[in-house]
Amino acid sequence: MPSPKVTGTLQPVRTKLSTRFDPAKGYVVAQEWESAGDNLGGLALQAANTGMDYTHDANARKSRLVMTTTGAAPGFPEKATSTWQLYTNDYQKDIRESPAAIGLGPVLMSKIDAAIQMIKLTAEQGADADPLLDGLAQTYTDFTTDGTGLFQAGTTERKIFDLILHGVTSYEVIFYSARATISLPFLFSGDIPGVSPDSLMADLIGDIDVNGPNDLTLFKWGWRRLGTSRTFSGNNRTEINIEWRLGSWPPVLYSDITDLPE
Repeated sequence: MPSPKVTGTLQPVRTKLSTRFDPAKGYVVAQEWESAGDNLGGLALQAANTGMDYTHDANARKSRLVMTTTGAAPGFPEKATSTWQLYTNDYQKDIRESPAAIGLGPVLMSKIDAAIQMIKLTAEQGADADPLLDGLAQTYTDFTTDGTGLFQAGTTERKIFDLILHGVTSYEVIFYSARATISLPFLFSGDIPGVSPDSLMADLIGDIDVNGPNDLTLFKWGWRRLGTSRTFSGNNRTEINIEWRLGSWPPVLYSDITDLPE
């Protein structure tokens, strides 16, 4: 009796191709392969070498391989995407760096500091004050007497003076930072997308109140780009992170201050 003939192939056969679009990663393409016998090792090695995520079920009778990638795949191009994040936090700055103190100018702030030191010196020396300090050390009353005192009631300098004497040496500032993340395939060969904020993010950034010095001479309120980092992640992806920080910067020291991160 003649042997029966079996038609078919031992080569890998792609049985399924599916795709979905992830706003953060672009196209996510899954390919499912099958083979009679254990003949999918080559494809598994190829998937590993190109950074694909895969599952390989090897069997002497029938093997199965599922490869998933966010890079280029048959019929689907590489896709780069970008996302934005806005962070807030609080931190403390010296009261002398506050807009109110800077508005007084360095001369008046120096007088406030000198007056505080004189008052402290008077309190420390008391009745045993050095005769050489007579006429120099003064009391709080000497500096605040109506009409003759250096710091008159209701003025900004008087308020700063009183605050420092009461132990207030710092003030709270809201810290803002923004991060743009560009996600693209590891072997991406296209144009990297721009990182200008979308309209919603631009509106959020534009609504942030100026809460630092902004005289455009000594200080300018705006964003500065801090640096760029790159992270290699799984499934054939790499991420480029670009960060900015919002604050009051001296224009003479920084030439890259912008209204929006760019």
